[in-house]
Amino acid sequence: MLINTAIAYINSVIDKNDTVLFLPEGNLINFITGAKVDLHCYMIDRLYFEAYGENKSIEKIKKSNPDYIMLVNFSIYNFHQPYMYEKDTNKLVAYIYANYIKKMEVRGRRDSRLIILKRMTADEKKEYDSMQASSQYMMF
Repeated sequence: MLINTAIAYINSVIDKNDTVLFLPEGNLINFITGAKVDLHCYMIDRLYFEAYGENKSIEKIKKSNPDYIMLVNFSIYNFHQPYMYEKDTNKLVAYIYANYIKKMEVRGRRDSRLIILKRMTADEKKEYDSMQASSQYMMF
């Protein structure tokens, strides 16, 4: 179900010139849809993340700067460990949610999920940063 939703979304919403990054990986979906992908940044799975760390993973995404990020969470895929791409679980996820807007979330079987995010425009980013700064001042 999640794969079919991702394929339908890519084929109907995403422009052929937009780049798509599936995390932890989505080589099959990229192949099926013909989605444009940066071959230097086509996956960041748990093994890469643990070997190179959060900062290297963030640098990889910054350099690639994909138009869309699709987060796929499967507990079995992530070796029965906590979901890697849950909001507020690590600096990589914080970076993604600070620079991308959630467009869609689809829940599948056994707590599997697909979260589709689109890179913020410059105006959206400015508004987001302003809201973050004002919320920090409001904390007691």
